[in-house]
Amino acid sequence: MYGFNGRFLGIVSFCFGLLNSLGGHSVAVHANPMIVSSPYSKETFHVVNLQNFINALQKEVWPNNDLSLYPSASRVPHADSLEAVRTNEIQIAEVFMSRLNELHPIFTADSIPFLATNYEDAAALWASQKNLVNEVLADHGVMALYAVPWPAQNFYSNIELSAGEKFSGKKLRSYSATISSMATLLGAEPVLVEAKDLDAALAAKQVDIVVTSPSTGVSARLWKHTTKYTKVGGWIPKNIVLINKRLFDDLESDQQQKLLEIAQEYEQRGWTLSKKETAEKESILQEMGMTVLEPTEALLADLNDAGATMFDDWRKSSRSWLQKNLPVKNDGDN
Repeated sequence: MYGFNGRFLGIVSFCFGLLNSLGGHSVAVHANPMIVSSPYSKETFHVVNLQNFINALQKEVWPNNDLSLYPSASRVPHADSLEAVRTNEIQIAEVFMSRLNELHPIFTADSIPFLATNYEDAAALWASQKNLVNEVLADHGVMALYAVPWPAQNFYSNIELSAGEKFSGKKLRSYSATISSMATLLGAEPVLVEAKDLDAALAAKQVDIVVTSPSTGVSARLWKHTTKYTKVGGWIPKNIVLINKRLFDDLESDQQQKLLEIAQEYEQRGWTLSKKETAEKESILQEMGMTVLEPTEALLADLNDAGATMFDDWRKSSRSWLQKNLPVKNDGDN
């Protein structure tokens, strides 16, 4: 129930089947100073890794530029990050990948419950996604530098979530269209809340159940408002770091290669940090008094059912995207 499954193979096949079908253009010019944005707090391991990444870029790629990191969406709102990079308002941004769902269904694949539930499968999924992701992003003047996963997603609540019916009528924190779909399938009301706003949302009773990683559980101090942590480990979503494509294209070839090498290094570092986060942060949750619960078979079965429905919807949305964005072949075309 936790492992690799046939739905995963469907996404891999879809990715490799589309790579020669897209084109792109970009706008923007060089900027000095250079702005880097993240919607997450500076203590988050993603942002720590991002800061080290831009320090390396400052030293080895842009020694004459001043690269400045703005965490906690202090420069641009999370939802506006892609457009801000495209127009060169900012040059680099970290984004939760599923937030780019309107561009193409491929961006939501890693948030489908029980599609990729361990780091090996998550890495294979990213390897199958990456080229198609960049083909789609190129049409928006942007490219992906690297992606780093969050630890597996789990539930925070004040009630025991013994089955899917326990979600009925509850307000479930959402962070993407995919999670909103899951909430609806479970009979819950999805409420979009950014990580930085979780404490205030719980205090105001805007949400009853939170789905997030142990990393965010600690940074948001969720023990202040919830008592139970249910370890479903159902999916491993990713953050993606974007750069203005014109900025990259304007680099000399050796600088481009250096940038990509640095990006690969910090992607690997980020994955290592993510793997270490789960045990460390779950230990803190327990120390702060949260009850850590293993999922019941009934809950896993209900989440699996939701995941299967969402995967079917994902395939349908993929076909719809193809019909809208690819040339229609005439009967005589081969």
